[in-house]
Amino acid sequence: MRLPLSSFSKNGHSATKEPIALPATPQQRRRQLQTDQVAQKISIEQYLRKTDPYRCSSANPGFPVPLKLDVLGYGLAHKLHEDRGLRMSILSCLAECHIAQLDVGFYNVSKPFYPNGGNVQVPTLIIDVDVGDDVSTAGWLPASQFLLNLLSKCGYPGVCVEIRDSRRYFQPSLFPLSPEDPAVHSYEAVRKDLIEIIRKRLQNTWSMMSIFKIGRDSAQAVTAIVVMVQPLANQDWWAIKKQMGKITQLEVEFAVGSCRPLTPLSAPSDQPGRDVSASLTRWPKLGCSIGVAGEQGGGTLGGFVTLSCGSMKHRGILTNAHVVEPPSSVKSYTRTQADREGTRYQDPATELTKTNVQYFAQKDIEATISSVQAKMSSDQEEIRKITESAEMRTMLGYEPKPTVTENINKLILRRERLGFLLPILGDMPFQIGRVLISSGKAVSAAKNALDWAFVEVNEAGNDFFDNPDRNLLPLASSISASNHAESYQKDTENYTDREKDTGPKNYSAREGENQIKGFSEIKKGQWYFKVGRTTDVTTGICHGTEAYCHMVSVTHRTRYGETNMRPTRVPSDYTTELVILNSKSGKAIYQQEDFCKAGDSGSWLIDIEQKVAGLLFGCLNGVCGPTDNNDNQRTYVNAGLVTSMTEVQKSIAAWTTPRDSNGAPTGSPGVLSLPPNPPSC
Repeated sequence: MRLPLSSFSKNGHSATKEPIALPATPQQRRRQLQTDQVAQKISIEQYLRKTDPYRCSSANPGFPVPLKLDVLGYGLAHKLHEDRGLRMSILSCLAECHIAQLDVGFYNVSKPFYPNGGNVQVPTLIIDVDVGDDVSTAGWLPASQFLLNLLSKCGYPGVCVEIRDSRRYFQPSLFPLSPEDPAVHSYEAVRKDLIEIIRKRLQNTWSMMSIFKIGRDSAQAVTAIVVMVQPLANQDWWAIKKQMGKITQLEVEFAVGSCRPLTPLSAPSDQPGRDVSASLTRWPKLGCSIGVAGEQGGGTLGGFVTLSCGSMKHRGILTNAHVVEPPSSVKSYTRTQADREGTRYQDPATELTKTNVQYFAQKDIEATISSVQAKMSSDQEEIRKITESAEMRTMLGYEPKPTVTENINKLILRRERLGFLLPILGDMPFQIGRVLISSGKAVSAAKNALDWAFVEVNEAGNDFFDNPDRNLLPLASSISASNHAESYQKDTENYTDREKDTGPKNYSAREGENQIKGFSEIKKGQWYFKVGRTTDVTTGICHGTEAYCHMVSVTHRTRYGETNMRPTRVPSDYTTELVILNSKSGKAIYQQEDFCKAGDSGSWLIDIEQKVAGLLFGCLNGVCGPTDNNDNQRTYVNAGLVTSMTEVQKSIAAWTTPRDSNGAPTGSPGVLSLPPNPPSC
């Protein structure tokens, strides 16, 4: 509950600012605090709190922002609202500490899915302040301690206190750098030494390291090496910064986050089924929902392809291996074999790793049916209300409103359209085919994760394959209007002229010309879009250098070599990945935006020439990311991890090459290609 500002007499409690010489920017103030005062082994949450001059919280451990704010339960909210003496004491304390509050409120605060109590709602007094450029925050700590004691004495011992400047505290966005940026070259020259420090000091608690522009928004972003670590990681962070500082003069920032695949097969509550009634047809197409028979979860159908192996030509779809991995009902040995060896071409030894793939994922079917039924019931109830109202007006001698018939007809038409979907949903899921070959959890010689699967269509799937709209791309008009596609196009100060020309304005697919035109590769600094099951069309820029990635669990991070006959455990515990970053625009500034979410695994990355350039398989999940302007309850933001199509094609060629018992090639490799486009009308 927000305390009414009318009860906070600003005239009687105006706070005076103390002019003081302070660093000019939030980044400079943070660096001023990152000194030997934090030279001890502490949690990452404590470190971020201690080095943030714009946030003072009594909560333990003090979760990284953004936080989820909910209204208090009625009992406590009413009690606090009626306690005028408490409110006046709060204002008096703030005035004495020279804290000029913008807003004061009580909320239930949580950080969903964060370990060590993130789901628990904690009643918290939040005081939002605008410190400006010349105000000290030295009075915040004594003020928060006084207010904590005051709340306890007044009968509210479980209420925490947080004083913050929500325009300046540490809540960073990541922005891409050009591959030609001098800082990128400096970083690449020493990154192997830096990652060894991170691996040795942080062991299994680190998640990602690379260089980015990092800041609250594009205007405040600075170039720095960003090290993401897992929640609750415990370390002497200042000592690590000093050790890295002996190798590079680049700034170092720590943040909380993880690297993970986008689509676990299970269907936890945070990954609900998606209502796809707006675009539902009997025909699967590029970017739609798929799943494994017998499982709830699923991912994205990348698109339709052909695979030629000698005289055999297979028709199918390309997606991620982890999207179509064996279900949880099979023996653990089979799942381990699928991870270690993948599904080998025409090899009976891996026959049990093959899964049957369907359109849609089961949880999406159930969510769509539930939504359609709810909409039809709602429309029927609305028709009843409008009809009763019109009849009542007639009984009273009034003419029905002229729009009554029109509104009823619209509702009837919408119910009929929804009704047409129910038979389609009743026939679902539609079986697409069976996995023919997959990479398993592979890694290339360059330490790039390989996560692909070719699903051969069955007899019914042949009809899907022959559909002329199977690989249709979004029109240019929908790309330019969707998902902040212009964001990076405008923010190009550090990009070359070549890179400035790679934005959505150069994507020109029109009606009848929106077919895929071939394969290409992911290039750093270039613009791409994807069509995914969860977030549909999103756009982004490929970051100017790879990120070192350490997956969130042993299961996800263990990867195997590419050799077809004898997969071997990779000794390294990390991979190097291409990162796609999206953003959203405010007036003249930008913040990071989701490029993908759970369920988007398997999406194809498309370039401005309408070519398939890459395959989305995972996400860089930032726990300290920005809040969505349209949903201030969002607490995480995702960048995309992608594999270039050139790497996918090389891997498929290696895995389809006939070999003798010693592993020596005895024939030509398989060739992945796109089916012919239908003739233009």
